[in-house]
Amino acid sequence: MYLVRFRIVAPRPPIAASEAFALRVALEGAVLTRHGVEHVRVHTSRSGGVGVLFLRAPDPAEAHAYGLALCAEMLAGVPQLCDWHVVGL
Repeated sequence: MYLVRFRIVAPRPPIAASEAFALRVALEGAVLTRHGVEHVRVHTSRSGGVGVLFLRAPDPAEAHAYGLALCAEMLAGVPQLCDWHVVGL
């Protein structure tokens, strides 16, 4: 299992309370249903959020790429968050 750290960046900070809630709900709901995801945690901030994923993968590079792709896919699927982007840490 590997730990993948990420940052989610809002295009126009500071974010609204409704955006912070949407981010937490969408990430925790969408990502936890995916294969290989053991745990997810996200903390919102004025500029978006930071989080970690615990993923089962063959190696750290694959875990990192998969984790960032999952986050990007989740953001694209939520109209309120579709212009946000994810950055690996």
